[in-house]
Parts: sequence; C-alpha cells; structure tokens
Amino acid sequence: MEAVFVSDVHLTEPDSERYQIFLQFLNLLSKKTVKRLVLLGDIFDLWVGRHQYFVSKHSELVQILGSLKSKGTEIHYFEGNHDLYLKDFFGNNLGFEIHPDSYEVVWDGLKIRMEHGDLANPDDRGYLFLRSFLRNVLTKNLIRNIPGKLVNKIGESASHKSRDYTDHLNVDSKNLVRDYAKRLASTSDFDVLITGHTHQKDDVKLSLEDREIRSINLGSWFEEEPQCLVLENSSLRFHRVLEI
Repeated sequence: MEAVFVSDVHLTEPDSERYQIFLQFLNLLSKKTVKRLVLLGDIFDLWVGRHQYFVSKHSELVQILGSLKSKGTEIHYFEGNHDLYLKDFFGNNLGFEIHPDSYEVVWDGLKIRMEHGDLANPDDRGYLFLRSFLRNVLTKNLIRNIPGKLVNKIGESASHKSRDYTDHLNVDSKNLVRDYAKRLASTSDFDVLITGHTHQKDDVKLSLEDREIRSINLGSWFEEEPQCLVLENSSLRFHRVLEI
C-alpha cells in the first residue's frame, strides 16, 4: 500500500472499545507493507506536547507507532485541534513527519493536498481566534510548563465545550468542505484534497472551469463505522479498518 489515511479517532481511555480497535488496526498494518501512514489530526481526544502524562497514558500506542516507523513506514502526523505541539514528542522523539498545516505531494502519480480541515469555515471567527491563540509562541511556552494532569483537565473541559459549540452550529459541513476545495484549487493544482475535522465522511468529484478535482473527507470514528482511506495502484478507496 502506498499510503493509509485516518483521522478523527478521538482516542480517550486505553480500555475503551474504540481505542482497542485502533490498536488492532495498527497491528494489522504492521503485518503488511505500508509505505506511509497519514494521521490527519485529532487522533487523540487530547494530546499536548511532550507532557509525560500523555506519553505514559498512551504508552502502548506510542510503542506500536514507533515500531511501525522502525520497520520503514513513513508516518505523517497533522496537528488537529485536539492534538497540539506534536513535534515536541512525535517529531523529536519518534522521527515522524509533523505538519502543522497543509502538505502537498505527488504519491503514486496523484497530486494530493492534505490538511486537518479546520480552516474550511472562514466565518467561524471564534474558532479561528482560538486556533491562532493556541499556536502563539507565548501560549505554547506557557502550556509546555503547566503540569500534564492540569493540562489534561483544562483540555477535557475545553473539548466538551468545543463539541457542544460545534453541535449547535447550523453548518452544512459537506458543502462547506467542497466549497473550500474549490477555493484552494484556484491557486493550487492538486488532484485530490483529503481532510478530516468535520466528522462528515464525503467523497465527491468537483468540476472546475479547467479540470476536475476530488474532495475526500475521512469522517470520524465517533459517529460512523471505523474506516480508513487507502492509496494503492493510483486509486483511493475506503476500507473498514479491520478488513484492510
């Protein structure tokens, strides 16, 4: 497989069903030849920097991901709005490719643009302000020096409020991302845009004046049967994660 894409798993407690399915999924990948694993953000419901609290809590998962990397799988990890400052640990300690923003590449003959997808709604000024605040150097330094348990407590509260806020937004997420793809395509010549964030799985071809593009949203592991996207033989297809 050229690449496997997954996002918005929102892992919480290691003994939860969703967490155990994700571990099984990674173990399945370790038995196959996978050139690249792309984690498109919000893999954890909360992960911040290199705090030992998160490293210890998710030690088994970290070990499996590290083993995949050591076997030769490139791991690309995109920062979402629930997993922050990833370079501190996953980049510096495990050697993952960390992407705070979008990334464009040609894989298997396809020009692919990837990003978490949280910039699709330009009218959500509250979220955009929060995103900018959290990425500020002063904020990063402050959070890095707060005890991990306290960061987790604050983060869990913020996560619940964020989810309640999002649930009450009257937004057509699928069309929002499709429109975003068209706007991006006016300045970039990608064939496929792959996003997450909205928790609304989508796979559609969009006609532009000069070409056709494809917009794929990976959905989430919250509300849907867990699936991943696989790139193989220049084709992108969804698969159930335990049937990959």
